[in-house]
Amino acid sequence: MLSDANGLIRTDLVPAFDCLKQSSDSFSTFLWLRRPSTRLLFRDLVAASGPLSHEQLDSLEPRRVVHRLRFALMDGGVLPQRDVRIADLEKWIHDALTTVDRRAVEGFATWYHLRRLREQVVRKPVGAGQAEVARRQINAAVRLVNWLQPRGRSLATATQHHLDAWLAEGHWLAHHSRTFVTWAVRHGHAHSLNVPRRQPTDPEHFIEHDERWQLVRRLVHDTTVPSTQRLAGLLVLLFAQPVSRIAVLSQHDVAQTADGVTIALGAVPLALPPPLDALALESSPNPVRRAARWAGRASRGSSPAPCPDVRWPAASSPVR
Repeated sequence: MLSDANGLIRTDLVPAFDCLKQSSDSFSTFLWLRRPSTRLLFRDLVAASGPLSHEQLDSLEPRRVVHRLRFALMDGGVLPQRDVRIADLEKWIHDALTTVDRRAVEGFATWYHLRRLREQVVRKPVGAGQAEVARRQINAAVRLVNWLQPRGRSLATATQHHLDAWLAEGHWLAHHSRTFVTWAVRHGHAHSLNVPRRQPTDPEHFIEHDERWQLVRRLVHDTTVPSTQRLAGLLVLLFAQPVSRIAVLSQHDVAQTADGVTIALGAVPLALPPPLDALALESSPNPVRRAARWAGRASRGSSPAPCPDVRWPAASSPVR
């Protein structure tokens, strides 16, 4: 795959060949190399000129396959270490700003987002969520500036009336422009503009009291449901715990003492009655995170008051 028409591998690609050949997971690498997308990447790599580098990989597609190759070459010492998310974000910003009046948006992207991320990467890698927040806020800034242009306005001449009209159109990205507008006003690119904080919306769907207890009864008695899902669902239905809180529970939050099993849902550990005590001991952190998403879908909109003194319904008893 790395050889030319004569069956020879370019000198600068030999380290890449050796790196892939010495992979610790040879079977996985073999399956990856058989994919059509991987073959296309290597074909373009062989056709490219110049020494193997990050810049050369930046020009190749598809991106997901390039990422895997890049990480393999960095781990093997063929390429120097680089924060891939910052590099991807830089390329994305360059492409995103080709259709916009660049001055304010480019300053926001460079001096607000990229500068902070570059300072952070010295201490720890940039997270996927951080890069996504930057993309959304920059994308919202691009949309706002592009919306103003055909109306004969720039960011400097726009009024709150124009901004309110743009927000009223209801695009889901609009409220992500708050950080950009605040930054633009602070640095003199705009004047007297404000994007209000987005107010949390109430759930659109609420389950009835009887339906909630039917779900509780099922999660208490139905052993065909995985224990982690039962635990996550019961924490939502009985203790009004948000899914975001359940998703970050770890084994350190569950303790077994002489008095029983407790779980740290707040400052004071909560004593768990049966069968929650057994479910908490059975559940490991990673499955609970996955089960939290299931619980959010199964009982969206339920918000019962916390009830630490739970009396479990029998399998055939009526709900009162």
